Amino acid sequence: MRIEGGPLEILPITEEDLLYHPATEDICDAFTRGEFPLERLATSRYFTYMHEGDEVIVDASIINAIESDLQDDLVIVEGEFNQVMIPASSVKTGVSQDEWIAAVEAGKTQADFSDWRALMVSQLPRARDIFKRNGTQA
Repeated sequence: MRIEGGPLEILPITEEDLLYHPATEDICDAFTRGEFPLERLATSRYFTYMHEGDEVIVDASIINAIESDLQDDLVIVEGEFNQVMIPASSVKTGVSQDEWIAAVEAGKTQADFSDWRALMVSQLPRARDIFKRNGTQA
């Protein structure tokens, strides 16, 4: 097959191509802007994302693609009326030295700031842990 300007090369479709959701790129872009678009309201069963006017239910393939693109785990953080999925590195940078100082003064830790901060992040639930074997949210 030829098209104007040269031959057309058709590459095989990979499993990754089939699992990739178009919202993934938008979600990763939002994370790099400091936004956290993956949310589950207290009254909702699923984490969702609004993509081009449609509500997308977040599944394991979306989480895997996001974590692969960002090279970071997604964790779940509890809000007052919702839960959000955010990159672990964003949580880590959001932990303040004031919180650590308060924990030290209260006798809750003897760890240095860096170790304490890493421990706080490691205790958060991982996004991938909310999925059943079939890749849907539990």
